Amino acid sequence: MTTTALAWTTLLAPLVAAALIACFTLKHRALSAALAVAGIGTGLVCSVAMAFRILGPGDPVREMHEFTWLASGGVTLKFGVLVDGLSVLMSLVVTGIGLCIFVFSNGYMKGERGWSRYFACLSLFAFSMLGIVFSTNLVETFIFWELVGVSSYSLIGYYFERPSAVEASKKAFLTNRIGDFGMTCGILLTFFTLAKAGIPGVSPSFTFTEIAPVFHSGVLKPFEADLALGAFLVFTGAMAKSAQVPLHVWLPDAMEGPTPVSALMHAATMVAAGVYLVCRTYFLFAPYEWPLHVVAGLGGATAFFAATMAFTANDVKKVLAYSTLSQLGYMTMALGLRSPSAAMFHLTTHACFKALLFLCAGAVIYGCHHEQDMRRMGGLRKKMPVTAWCYGIGALALAGIAPLSGFWSKDAILGAASGHSKPLYVVGLCVAFMTACYMGRAWWMTFMGEYRGGEAHAGDAAHAHAAPAVAHAAPAVHASHDPGHDAHGHDAHGHDAHGHDAHGHDAHGHDAHGHDAHGHDAHGHDAHGHDDHGPHGAHHGGEPQEVPWVMRGPLVVLAALSVVAGLLNIPAPLAAHGAHLEHWLMGTAAKPGPSWFPEAPPEVFHWDVAIGGTIAALLGIFIAWKFHGAAKSWSVDRFVAGIGPVHGWVERKWFFDDIYLFLVKRVQQPIADFCGFVEKRFLKEIVVDGIAVVSHWFGRQIRLLLDGHLHTYVTMALIGVLYLFVMLFATAHAGPGR
Repeated sequence: MTTTALAWTTLLAPLVAAALIACFTLKHRALSAALAVAGIGTGLVCSVAMAFRILGPGDPVREMHEFTWLASGGVTLKFGVLVDGLSVLMSLVVTGIGLCIFVFSNGYMKGERGWSRYFACLSLFAFSMLGIVFSTNLVETFIFWELVGVSSYSLIGYYFERPSAVEASKKAFLTNRIGDFGMTCGILLTFFTLAKAGIPGVSPSFTFTEIAPVFHSGVLKPFEADLALGAFLVFTGAMAKSAQVPLHVWLPDAMEGPTPVSALMHAATMVAAGVYLVCRTYFLFAPYEWPLHVVAGLGGATAFFAATMAFTANDVKKVLAYSTLSQLGYMTMALGLRSPSAAMFHLTTHACFKALLFLCAGAVIYGCHHEQDMRRMGGLRKKMPVTAWCYGIGALALAGIAPLSGFWSKDAILGAASGHSKPLYVVGLCVAFMTACYMGRAWWMTFMGEYRGGEAHAGDAAHAHAAPAVAHAAPAVHASHDPGHDAHGHDAHGHDAHGHDAHGHDAHGHDAHGHDAHGHDAHGHDAHGHDDHGPHGAHHGGEPQEVPWVMRGPLVVLAALSVVAGLLNIPAPLAAHGAHLEHWLMGTAAKPGPSWFPEAPPEVFHWDVAIGGTIAALLGIFIAWKFHGAAKSWSVDRFVAGIGPVHGWVERKWFFDDIYLFLVKRVQQPIADFCGFVEKRFLKEIVVDGIAVVSHWFGRQIRLLLDGHLHTYVTMALIGVLYLFVMLFATAHAGPGR
């Protein structure tokens, strides 16, 4: 089988699985799951085969196969697969991580309604992402880009009976439409600028392998203003998909979907698509400065703000969601610092340990009877030892502790920052410290101490998770925030001095936001954010228990990958040859890759950066232990009181949702009302209805002349004869010359 045939098989296998499930096996649960696992497993086998052919110590290899699917007016659009180091690496990530998540889902989703629908949507999601990975041109990329959006919409809203899940799916879909509009404009601007350039031998094209050499040849310098703007507009698509500030607001609410969906989305598919897009189209960005500066700045801002928000989250999944936002900021910052290989390296290692962490969170939720509040956990290290150890490995890798994979990829990004931008390097160190601190907090709250799940809480069913609530706005947002935190006078059981528990419930079971004890707010929305729709998740309580091996197995595999994935790109002189990944991705001077990663000096180990990052991480772990460890020698309440209003700002997510809600209510809605008024009163009632009224009136007048009566026609004939007589008489008396 040829390399491109392997790529086609990798791409189409999940699609075939999704089609077979949707058409034939909806009522056969086991067969549906087997088809889904077989589809993604086939893709992994083919991806490994491609890796052995494409990746090696010699010059990187690139193969492509495409066919014409539309030709009109001199524009030819093609569809195909592009196989090179970048696409093979990403394919390994999608299929390898995806297979672990698919297998885990067999245990986690046991007993759920819509089992076959779930696996069909999961397979479609994988197919959509693989389509982006193997695309040969911008148009094909955009088609699969939209398919990823549709797939994520169906999976985030999997529990469609729950209003909060429906709102979250709409919020994600509509927020991404903003970025997709900008991306469309960027693609078209780039295409028409190339057409306007009229450079001999250069035809406007969407194909990567055709336009990449043109960009790095320097012949487009007279058009750099338009092309730089086009590059930034393309990045807006990545900004939305990879949830960069200010289009990040959809990602935390996407936790409404099942936990395995969150794992796939955060580790290997949707949010990784934005980083991959910029890497694939890096030839658009490399010649220009200001787009890269904006990319780096937004990445640094996202990394910092998201890390702060993780401290106030008590939902075990939302902590990881904010962590994903922060790590995506790291990757985006690396892209802006002209280090796309470091961004891809961190994307690869992050996929391993973030999938591990989410699946561990899913195992905890499953083992604790679908409890997600970390304040009602604790002591799980003894009850779920395999899950606890795997979570610990993932958390340490995320914190960047040597020799785990996250240490090497984080060091690559910090090294790039130290050489290009000292302010961003400082931001990176601060984020490294905060990452270790909030992951330490999550570890101690979840796995250490004594189990707190048996404690009675008023309003046990309502956990006051932030939920998206604006259904008809773009992007839909909710002004509420996650009120759960470890401060404001809460005791160890989560109750404050006024008799309210940590969820804000009063003695009557109502919270400050109008949620009743059944988890419904004043509008009837469900306040829960749990995956509690299976027969095993309809209640809380009971002793936690370790998950079955169908769920533990993927955890062990991902834990191993989180340890060894850093070997992909260990820099010299620590490795004999060093930086293999960078070599695979960059191409060669004679045959630059279609992504055209800029040539850079060989990756070397930065001792000062590594020591600084490690000290920051260890300090973060130490502080988390002081606040949440067994001794709890430092008081969270006193710290919160010491930082004043900052805690409230972080708890309100730095007011991003509030700003969006204000824009929707005070800007977008008045504009919509005005447009509705113009449409109804002017376009409909005056223009459309006016034309109809005038036409009706003329019709009535003409109808009076054609009523079918003989006397009417005789009268009309007499009037005509009289008119002719008058005209002849007038002409005869006018005289000649007049």
